[in-house]
Amino acid sequence: MADLKKLFSPQSVALIGASDRPGAFGCYAAQSLLQSKDKIRFYFINQRKPELFGVKTYPTINDLPECPDVVLIATPAATVNGLIAAAAERGTRDFIVYSSGFAEDHRCNGAQLEQEMAELSEKYGLRIVGPNCCGIFNNVDKVSIWGSSGSYSLDRQSGAAVLGQSGGYTMGGMDRPWVGLSYGISGGNGSIVAQEELAEHCADDPATSVLCMYMEGIKKPETLYRLLKKCADRKLPCVILKSGRSEKGAISASSHTGNLAGSYEMFRAVFDKYGVLSPDGVEEYYGLESVLDTLKSCLPRRNRFAIICRSGGEATMSADLAERHGLVLPDFEQSTKDAINEMMPSFGVAKNPLDLTAELLGDAEKLSKTLQLIAADPNIDGIITAFDFNSAPVDTGYDMNTFLGDPVIACRKAYPEIPFFIMPQYEQLRDMTWRMKLRDVGVPILPPAEIGYKLMGTLARYIEYDPSNRRLEWAVPQRYPENARALTEYESKLELRQAGIPVPKQQVVRSHGELEAVCADFGYPLVLKINSPDILHKTEAGGVRLSIASLEEAAAAYDDILRSCRAHAPDARLDGILVQQMAKAGTEIILGVKNDRQLGPMLLVGLGGVFVEIFKDTTLIPCPISLSEAREHLKKLTSYRLLTGYRGSRPCDVDALAELMVKVSDYAVANKNTLKEMDINPVYVYEAGQGVCVVDALIVKE
Repeated sequence: MADLKKLFSPQSVALIGASDRPGAFGCYAAQSLLQSKDKIRFYFINQRKPELFGVKTYPTINDLPECPDVVLIATPAATVNGLIAAAAERGTRDFIVYSSGFAEDHRCNGAQLEQEMAELSEKYGLRIVGPNCCGIFNNVDKVSIWGSSGSYSLDRQSGAAVLGQSGGYTMGGMDRPWVGLSYGISGGNGSIVAQEELAEHCADDPATSVLCMYMEGIKKPETLYRLLKKCADRKLPCVILKSGRSEKGAISASSHTGNLAGSYEMFRAVFDKYGVLSPDGVEEYYGLESVLDTLKSCLPRRNRFAIICRSGGEATMSADLAERHGLVLPDFEQSTKDAINEMMPSFGVAKNPLDLTAELLGDAEKLSKTLQLIAADPNIDGIITAFDFNSAPVDTGYDMNTFLGDPVIACRKAYPEIPFFIMPQYEQLRDMTWRMKLRDVGVPILPPAEIGYKLMGTLARYIEYDPSNRRLEWAVPQRYPENARALTEYESKLELRQAGIPVPKQQVVRSHGELEAVCADFGYPLVLKINSPDILHKTEAGGVRLSIASLEEAAAAYDDILRSCRAHAPDARLDGILVQQMAKAGTEIILGVKNDRQLGPMLLVGLGGVFVEIFKDTTLIPCPISLSEAREHLKKLTSYRLLTGYRGSRPCDVDALAELMVKVSDYAVANKNTLKEMDINPVYVYEAGQGVCVVDALIVKE
């Protein structure tokens, strides 16, 4: 792990390209340094002006009275590497390069310039943030080496760490004054000091309450895995907004920061394994940042919520949205219902979600009592109130925000273990005074209901996440098997058998005489298949014969298969016929492995046979996996009911299937540097207690 303390908290800083021209990176960076004047010594380097903002300037790095801990560079791309070399010769080892025009710019030699920067880093042992970045805002140590727009005060409370390969998405997280902020970081291309390393430094700081990252791609996978494990082990909420999910988005990510976006499905599988909160949009992302920082460690114990609304319509819509996003709304205890019903008008009913009716909504004492009754209910672990706290509330003759807010604050103080969430139903400007009052007692205001309930569903999944039943290990390849080849089915099954995976008895024959001997040994029924490294889809080539019941049938099938395959693929290498005992039919499941060059092997499981391409009912798990993970992912399948008994069918051997998944996962990990992919389809799963059988397999490896 890289030591980034000096980058984050330097004693001395030099800004090359300091400027007073509005809108220039050198101007923004200079103004940031002026904010930090009581914490650091800083120097402006500018060859044209003797002073900037009342501060003396210096012509070059060699004219400074000391060797700076960190050098900031805001000059044209073509000049950057020479400036880095000069500062490195002077003794500086830490840099932030704001300048753009490197690997993200495909119109010039930017990629070559970035490669040369990496070579300088290797030569001198340099840590370089950027290029194409906005730098670091360190609110913990009150040091700003931020080089872009946004006037960020060093006086705010600590809390969230917000990182992004995009400066804009970092600023979006920094722009919310009601959110505590420990760090704001824009790492840009991250070719030397990767965003994952910057995030790990933030995660190691106790002042960080929640880690938020906008991610286009990654540079150092093992660092990412280590970071996510730290967050899971320490129960530090980690929110990652992953972009580049679509084909166009991946191209855009590459153009923006020179990062390859990678497969979103694989990233999502990693996030699920490590308990990462993974929003689908920007407002959900920023909403999670606000909610988690406001709550700190006071999260609901379980996914059991009460919803309190101002009207019947709101209650109905809230119930729909809660169910859509997986929130559990338990019934109140009978004593709670009775106490609320005593205050209700005759047409009101105490249920969850609760319509307060005008009677409770218009009476401060009854409203306060209702909130406290629900907070005390043993079935409830969190309360969502459909209040607005608008900056311009409807004129009701009294201050509606105060009328609603005071009971919420009083209840929050009386029941500190029960989190409150304010869920506005509509988009409006929120009253900043009340937003801060509520924040001070740990009550967040969420985005409006459509986004807010989705956010709450993401939060509910995080609450239920348990790292103890997962193998939080990783298997990043040290090298990728570029020269992998497809093994024959016979070779593939030999590999599996050596890994302890059950496969039918099999043998390759190359003559009628060998065929006769194998048939006598194996018995019937048999399956005959073409054995060829060039014919992967054997059925399409006429290379499979099933249910062979006699030697005569076997001999005829032998000749027919060779004839069909020669006609289908004249240039294919035909290495005899594979004979295997025919497995009895069972429920068909597919297991597969895709070895990602960054994230390592991923296990796929789903409904198998011919249905896999039609229904695409599959789930993905990073290897290695535990038995608990295997069972959990099987339950995610829509087709899981086929395994547990459906319409009179007997339950399948789910335990044996889970054990098979673990063995396949272990094989993939053991072969992470040579395995490219694996397809085991179908796996027959038999009745409970009767096990599983691998019917067909294809391994691609070196």
